Amino acid sequence: MSQQDFETHLKPAYENYLKKHKSEPFVSLDECDLTFEEFLDRIKKVYSFPRMWGIDTEFVSLSDEERYKVFFSNNYETGMEFNPEMKPDYDNEYWEPTPTRKIKVTYNNKTFEFYEKINK
Repeated sequence: MSQQDFETHLKPAYENYLKKHKSEPFVSLDECDLTFEEFLDRIKKVYSFPRMWGIDTEFVSLSDEERYKVFFSNNYETGMEFNPEMKPDYDNEYWEPTPTRKIKVTYNNKTFEFYEKINK
């Protein structure tokens, strides 16, 4: 699932946040009046924040093999052979960025996953 799908599925959660965040007793001042992008960022980075809005999140680091499969599917060129023993240069700007983790999000009984690259 893409970042765009992630955003589309969480629009209703953001609308709920806008309606209720000022009356919720556990919302800190730096969590008030967030833009949609800031709201999405908090979901990814602040453990307790998504739960306040009925969103469950699970973060899974990709194994080397999983990461290679994503790399290969995003960067396949004629003549390339799938070889899980090969470790490509994931940070080479020539290739599509390769994610380092998978994020599983559940909201309104709908679960979806997407990949994200964590910069070191």
